[in-house]
Amino acid sequence: KAVSRARKALDEHPESHAHRSELAGAYRSLGMARLAMEKPGKGAESFERELALWMAVPDSKPTADQWSYLGQACYLVGKHKEARRALTKSIELRGETSPSIDGPRWWYLVMTLARLGETEKAREYLYELLGMRRASADGQSKHPYLVREAVQLLYRARRKDDKASTPAS
Repeated sequence: KAVSRARKALDEHPESHAHRSELAGAYRSLGMARLAMEKPGKGAESFERELALWMAVPDSKPTADQWSYLGQACYLVGKHKEARRALTKSIELRGETSPSIDGPRWWYLVMTLARLGETEKAREYLYELLGMRRASADGQSKHPYLVREAVQLLYRARRKDDKASTPAS
């Protein structure tokens, strides 16, 4: 309902920054709800629409969080190249030059890189994240499902590499 109301208002007043902002926010809320309901494809679609609204306004720029949401949703639907682009943009906008356990973006980037076959870079980031997580008082409780998936992906990649380098008998 919120999307259709905001869409109608923007259609009636296409130059209104307030209506554009309202529609973008409705798409973000819808995207987050869809992710929570385990519908990542629909979530990615909503975040893409939100970003498109912001990109259409010359002096308006999507935020780091908006890029991060899109990256997470793209990862979840298997759009790994798009996920890397969006997550990298989020990280750049934050001015981060090394991993951070503040939020899920770096964990998603590790998993994305692993799925794209960039295992060395993924492993480097993973080890940094795990070290920060161990050193943080509350880090152990943050994103356990992402930590588990990242570790499993890189473990499988290492086993695959080991098998490929073992000479056949």
